[in-house]
Amino acid sequence: MLGVLVGLVAPAGLAVVGLLGVHQFDPLELFVVMAVGGVLTFATAGWMIGRRDDALGARNDELRLLSARLQALSATDPLTGIPNRRSFDAQLLIEIARSGRYGASLSLVMMDLDHFKALNDKFGHRAGDEVLRQLGRLLDAEKRTGDLVARYGGEEFVALLPHADVQAAAGWAERVRQRIAATPISFEGGTLQITASFGVAGAAPDGAASDLVEAADAALFEAKRAGRNRVVAGPSNARVTGGAMTAVKT
Repeated sequence: MLGVLVGLVAPAGLAVVGLLGVHQFDPLELFVVMAVGGVLTFATAGWMIGRRDDALGARNDELRLLSARLQALSATDPLTGIPNRRSFDAQLLIEIARSGRYGASLSLVMMDLDHFKALNDKFGHRAGDEVLRQLGRLLDAEKRTGDLVARYGGEEFVALLPHADVQAAAGWAERVRQRIAATPISFEGGTLQITASFGVAGAAPDGAASDLVEAADAALFEAKRAGRNRVVAGPSNARVTGGAMTAVKT
């Protein structure tokens, strides 16, 4: 700002002095003064513009970072830290379309914690939250590259397994079931033992997302009805209704 003032005031002062006849300026002197004033003016103006651009750039970076954080929050379950139902619904549509286009296998695993309400009633909701947190970490550690595990709602979780048929998905679910049953949950100096039930279904080449979800949910219901702590595989084609279900573990 000082440079702008000097650059503007100095030539103006010289002009006033010249008009009043106080001093006769040599043309070279006038040229030098005007040149220096112009340099100071433009240099200061450039510096100010640069500062403004830097400030705008920093502000834009902050806004982009905030936007990324908000997007991550909208796609992540805040309790478990894994993707939420919204992320799962979006990815399911993508994988269903890919499976239908290329004929690739796609399976869905739905999982529900056994007797979770009783656990909450007995040990409190803080214990239930800790169970969900540790279960989220376990599921995230068990997924393959390209898989999606998400919290579907409450004590229910899902795993979307591209390029896995029902048999492979059932094997994955059984491995996870065994690990859950064998992993005590640490809570306030003690441990909690939990189990889970699993329903598995495979997508039809031209099936809808809702068909796959309904088939996996039906298999999960059968697993709970049959005594819980087991994996039940539904029809390999999610559009088949009334198909046989196979209990992987009883």
